[in-house]
Amino acid sequence: MSHLSIHSSTVRKEEINMASFYYSIYGPFIEQYVAMQISLGYKPKERVSVLAMFDKWILERDEETVSLSKELVEEWGVLRMNESEINRYKRIQGVRLFASFLCKIGYPSHIADLPRLRSTFTPYIFTDKQLSAFFSACDRLDAFAPNHSAAIIMPALFRLLYATGLRIGEALALTCNEVNLKDNYLVVRNGKNGMDRAVPFPAGLARVLSRYLAVRSTYSEPAYNPSDHFFSRPDGRIYTVPAIYRWFRKILYRAGISHGGIGIGPRIHDFRHTFACHSLAQMTRSGLDLYYSLPILSTYLGHRSLSATDGYIRLTAQMYPDLTARVENLAPNLFSNLLNDTDHETN
Repeated sequence: MSHLSIHSSTVRKEEINMASFYYSIYGPFIEQYVAMQISLGYKPKERVSVLAMFDKWILERDEETVSLSKELVEEWGVLRMNESEINRYKRIQGVRLFASFLCKIGYPSHIADLPRLRSTFTPYIFTDKQLSAFFSACDRLDAFAPNHSAAIIMPALFRLLYATGLRIGEALALTCNEVNLKDNYLVVRNGKNGMDRAVPFPAGLARVLSRYLAVRSTYSEPAYNPSDHFFSRPDGRIYTVPAIYRWFRKILYRAGISHGGIGIGPRIHDFRHTFACHSLAQMTRSGLDLYYSLPILSTYLGHRSLSATDGYIRLTAQMYPDLTARVENLAPNLFSNLLNDTDHETN
């Protein structure tokens, strides 16, 4: 699609027809905005959904000029019947970003303030005892799932999630050539925010992954290529997130860890939260300063801002009350061996 260089407040019909999926007067501009987001490496699935709603809303109003007035934006942001605060927040945020784009290409538009969003969600943080029980249950998978690839993959996969703080999607997307067992680091390609990042990991995890590869090589035929997925079934297929979740629930049950239900947890993603909090706690006891270390943790986790990381300070203080007096010195332990490997070592 060609670049829109229109500076009139009224859009011509032929320009409206440029929109393939949007039909209001803002259609071609939404198309251009989405294309720009994709070109920058973002995955704007949620924003596309919001803008589709906005496009339909605008079409029903029969707007004829391209300029998001304050009145229009405020009307869009009104809380709707039976709508949650988080959905309202996402609606406002989606149009807010689009309004900023319109301003940059010459269409003055009102940029709304984001409402104050108070989340009641609290991540589940595994205790050391629970982690030990969970990994022990992982190692006993072959007892009730003999000759199943899950008995080989799950012990290594879940240890990797805890020891690195990776998201489950990032872990499943890893290829063999992205996991360096000689220098103990892996590379995440095109993560959640469209960024690549290198993730060092402890020697304990390297031993776990090496043993996993050794066992996997006994059933891999033909031999795996460097571009193959690191965690894959004997036939080369990778596990889906729902399939991993089903095994996660089975292991929780066998580890004696109760589950509060969907949305309550524990969740697979809580290994990531646990990694961050346990790292903060251990480094706090080592006396490292938060203000030097928090940006490193943020980068390590693949966050786009410190605000996405500093919530772990509160969680860590709640998890370890003895650290409250030293909360200003909280800092992440990124490279220590926070891992029970298959020999059940705790460091």
